[in-house]
Amino acid sequence: MENENGIHETPESIWHFLKKRTKEVHASLEKSGFMAGFVSKDLDLDQYKLLLLRLYQALAPTEAAIVRSKHLDTFSSVKDRPYLAALKADLAFFQIDTVFSGLAKQRYDFDTQPTLLGALYVLEGSALGGRQLARMIGSRLGLTPSTGMAYFSLQAALGMSRWTAFQSQVEIDFASEDYATCSEAALKIFQEFT
Repeated sequence: MENENGIHETPESIWHFLKKRTKEVHASLEKSGFMAGFVSKDLDLDQYKLLLLRLYQALAPTEAAIVRSKHLDTFSSVKDRPYLAALKADLAFFQIDTVFSGLAKQRYDFDTQPTLLGALYVLEGSALGGRQLARMIGSRLGLTPSTGMAYFSLQAALGMSRWTAFQSQVEIDFASEDYATCSEAALKIFQEFT
């Protein structure tokens, strides 16, 4: 890539670019929004159940759009999508019905590799926090993978290995405009969790 002076520049990696572009919204999610509720010292079982339902409302339509994407094979290391099934198992354990959870409308269409990468960056990256959340929630509420904490336990077990495989697999040569498209998609997905 040449700059305006005709000097060849090595493009910034997509990972560094996404991290910079999403840093602010990522930090705000850890301090506010419904995801912050999972780390609250005041978290009780009723709040946890409501937070799980809200998580499902954000995650289900995004995962559905990922699975529909014709570009998912490009990211074969994360083609299998195990986390939503674990979240559904947690909701079923607590007898929380998801039928009327506001999922009727399709919100996303990841019809390009950059938009899909942006979504996967957020969801696969979020699993990295699963280890810490599983430990905190398990300790505070006495939950296990079979008693309402399958989602965070699965993230704890798979998050790092999936993230590493995902990062090493992405060798796609993106144009500079694709970087912007990718980060816009990531920011939209982050907004689901506010």
